[in-house]
Amino acid sequence: MDFWLILRIIFVIFLIILGIFFFIIYIILRIIQRYHKFLIPGFMTRIIDNPIRRKFIQKPETVVKRMKLEPSMVIIEIGSGDWFIYQLSFKKRKT
Repeated sequence: MDFWLILRIIFVIFLIILGIFFFIIYIILRIIQRYHKFLIPGFMTRIIDNPIRRKFIQKPETVVKRMKLEPSMVIIEIGSGDWFIYQLSFKKRKT
């Protein structure tokens, strides 16, 4: 057999084993999470709500546009995070 073919087969087997390992870890964590609730720590909100995410992944302008908000609508935010950024985007859109 060719060296690269053997190396490729070993690599594919490694990826399959790694996928099975992460799937088993995922299942175990889901079972643990069912009986023990993990709350998000306060410092994690800074990681989730960061400028990179707002600039490239979830742009406030796009979110506000997709929500199709009208000036007479009442908005309620439930959850942690900073609504201020979206509020500014809505005000810009309204004017």
